[in-house]
Amino acid sequence: MKKIRTLTAKYFPERQLHLRTNGVVHFIFISARTQLIVASVVLAFFAWMTFTSYYFVNRIDILAAKDLLVENTNKHYLALNSQHETLKGDLLTKTKMLEERQAYLLQMLEKHLSSTEYTIETESATNKEKSDKAKDAKASNSSVLSLDNETKAHLQQENKEYINVTRIRMEQIDNQQMKLADLLISKIASRINFIDEILKKTGIDTEKFLSITADISPIYRAQGGEFILYSDNIEQDVNSQDKPFPKLSAYYNRLQHLEAAVQTMPSIKPVKKYYLSSAYGRRPDPINKKRWAFHKGIDMAGWWDTPIVATGDGTVTYSGRNGGYGNFISIDHGNGFKTRYGHIAKLKVKKGQKVTLGQEIALMGSTGRSTGPHLHYEVIFDGKTINPLNVFKATKDVFKIQQQKYDS
Repeated sequence: MKKIRTLTAKYFPERQLHLRTNGVVHFIFISARTQLIVASVVLAFFAWMTFTSYYFVNRIDILAAKDLLVENTNKHYLALNSQHETLKGDLLTKTKMLEERQAYLLQMLEKHLSSTEYTIETESATNKEKSDKAKDAKASNSSVLSLDNETKAHLQQENKEYINVTRIRMEQIDNQQMKLADLLISKIASRINFIDEILKKTGIDTEKFLSITADISPIYRAQGGEFILYSDNIEQDVNSQDKPFPKLSAYYNRLQHLEAAVQTMPSIKPVKKYYLSSAYGRRPDPINKKRWAFHKGIDMAGWWDTPIVATGDGTVTYSGRNGGYGNFISIDHGNGFKTRYGHIAKLKVKKGQKVTLGQEIALMGSTGRSTGPHLHYEVIFDGKTINPLNVFKATKDVFKIQQQKYDS
């Protein structure tokens, strides 16, 4: 206590303030106790100011650190969400491709493998989108500011599991579809080979046949809009060794083209009752028997006025007198096919008239350079005559192809 009194007396001695006003001097005494109280108050004030300033500055740093943490958490969440949306978009694209491919395969399955039971189950895009929307709603209910590490890990794991399960299912569907595609390729290839053999019998080269008929439309006009497998730029190659779908598409297009082209091919005989009086090719001239000539068709002999019918749909390009042919009819069937009928007794169609398969167009006679009642019949493809007898041999098969009632 003595030391305290000594220090107080030393640093806080009694002080006097002299105040002079109008020549009058006033004295104010400031005791040591008063000085000590004032000094304590000032010291306490500065201590409080120092503490408050430090706390405020430190608080700003804490808030800044928290803001940075929230910002980083938000960025991480947005990155995860962006990744999820990208993967979800890829899965939706894959699902759409699988569904389009499924519709394409089922269309061919119905046409070419109707007797085979082959079922493929696939998830619909609608259900998948509903599932995705449910997950998105669940994620959006969680506040971005409250996403802790556990929540982020849970969300990430949930997305991974969902994507992995979906991918596995899609791979299973993809494998099933590839098996079916291989089966369809085999079936369609056998049908293409069947048509190739029929064309060979008639003396028609398949590739030339396809090149001439390249611009015709497929025959399946009652099935709705055009279908694109899964890309507008698939290189369709029947010799492709890659995944079967481009190859299947190429095979299917080739089969459709062949079937459509065969539709215009003359498929029946022009007369029902006849006997062959002269074949196709080199023969002695029937009038001047000493000379050989090339016979461009066949002579089908029969009774006078035997009905003659059109051997396919087409347009009459000539109907009238034509030199040695006598009364003559020419029909354009399209796609390079034409038929010609000579030595007719009576014409029943006019130039420009549309005719249908089996329609009566004339009566048998013996006009022009002829030795008796018969029909001179020619079949022309790509400007060159072919042997009608070869066409007759393939008549039943051609008719089956035209009626879509054939199998290899």
